[in-house]
Amino acid sequence: MTGKVVSALKVKLTSREKEQRTNRGSVNPEVYDLVKKANKLGLDSTFNSHLEAREIYRQALELDPEYAPAYVGMGWTWFDEWPFGWSEDRVVLEKALNFSEKAVDLDPDLSEAFSLMSCTYLWMGEHEKAEAVINRLLAIAPNSADGLAFYGYILAFSGRPEEAVAPIIRAKRLDPGPHVRLSMYLALIYNLLERFEEAVKEVEPYLDEYPSYLPLQRILAYAYCQAGDMEKAKQTAAHVMQLEPGFKCEAYGRKLPFKDAAVQDRFVETLKKAGFP
Repeated sequence: MTGKVVSALKVKLTSREKEQRTNRGSVNPEVYDLVKKANKLGLDSTFNSHLEAREIYRQALELDPEYAPAYVGMGWTWFDEWPFGWSEDRVVLEKALNFSEKAVDLDPDLSEAFSLMSCTYLWMGEHEKAEAVINRLLAIAPNSADGLAFYGYILAFSGRPEEAVAPIIRAKRLDPGPHVRLSMYLALIYNLLERFEEAVKEVEPYLDEYPSYLPLQRILAYAYCQAGDMEKAKQTAAHVMQLEPGFKCEAYGRKLPFKDAAVQDRFVETLKKAGFP
């Protein structure tokens, strides 16, 4: 189909682009389906779903050890152990970084690999490296919705939330589907800018579809609390604690990659006020 469209538009491809198009066309359909299935599991913020996804990625890589998106997905299953509180060992971040590097080696133009790499650097506290990686992605693909989204995400944690809104808005326009992650990033930024009602409106519509996506729930609880809706804040906190009984604000706060420690402290204190232990 891609070849027919290209021919119809009479687009002249470089030899590298032809090679990439050929490689994409030769992907094992079973591998593709396995990775799509595992990616969907990754949106469920439970440890078991991530372990299940990790096993599916492993199966995909057994079938095709050079399928870069499978390495990216595998990397996310390790990365998530850190912010979700399933591991206190930073080795999980090292594993995520290694998988992102493997994906980039296989496909230097795969934006998803740079997204994983930049996000991992960010949560390692390497803000400058994270921004450098995402800028490399945007140099390759300036209209990458994924790249723009992570650029805004990195700016938010780096103490520049005013600059972070535009990239996220542009990402949503480039990829206008229902994207919980982009809205979650935007809600985080609105919270930092003290635009709490906008934060609520941005993510509240996703509650029914993603009831177990914990990062979304935490950001929403923060926004409810700061907007003065303590009833909903405490309801949201109680829901999260049902899904994640071991969650503790202090342990979570130590991991948040805010460059400014004062912002980090404020975030944690607000979650406590919302009802988190």
